[in-house]
Amino acid sequence: MEDILEELRYKHRKGRRRDQELTVFSLSTCGFCKRALAFLSDNGFAYRFVQLDKIPPEAKRRVKDELHTRFNTSPVFPVLVVDGKRAVTGFTEDQWRKLLKLPEAG
Repeated sequence: MEDILEELRYKHRKGRRRDQELTVFSLSTCGFCKRALAFLSDNGFAYRFVQLDKIPPEAKRRVKDELHTRFNTSPVFPVLVVDGKRAVTGFTEDQWRKLLKLPEAG
């Protein structure tokens, strides 16, 4: 069976920080998703992302099912996947800072 997560057409953002492979699953209309992508860019991270509301509904369902199965979590957008091994759902800046080894916001 093919891996739906590798079949997707991701958009890529360049950044000076490339020590971790970052993938974001988002929605184009989601304010938290927009803030999460801006956070990654503002902190200089290279990442790839896909807006699930811009892909066919069946593919979106398969992606959500795969995220749930692979990371044992219900997708709450945005979903940040680090190195293909760990996923965080939703955007909480403090949680993302900790995961990405950034200093706490002051």
